[in-house]
Amino acid sequence: MTITTLLVAVLSAVVGVGTYIILTNVITKSTVSKRREALIAAAKSEGEMIRKEKELQAKEKFLELKREHDRTVNERNQKLNQREQGIKQTENNLNQQRSELDKKNNELEKVKVKLNTQLSAL
Repeated sequence: MTITTLLVAVLSAVVGVGTYIILTNVITKSTVSKRREALIAAAKSEGEMIRKEKELQAKEKFLELKREHDRTVNERNQKLNQREQGIKQTENNLNQQRSELDKKNNELEKVKVKLNTQLSAL
């Protein structure tokens, strides 16, 4: 074997090893890059799914609170209506009593006038 052959063999080995290292590095970077992109896409997808879940939970909670509020308002309105009806009934009773008292007062006045007329006739 000559020195030239040896040099060519060593140079070929160095070029082969260099090419191997460069190709391995490029392939590794490509693989890492693709994996990183896949992980980012998966994380974004999972984040979007979590966001949608949280939005749905928030909407459900809002609807639950709204139903509870509506129920409370309806109960309050029913109580107010009952009180109003009670007050109206009391007012009607008082008006009826007043009317009866006015009627009795008128009757008493008529009797009083009649008695005064009879008394003055004597």
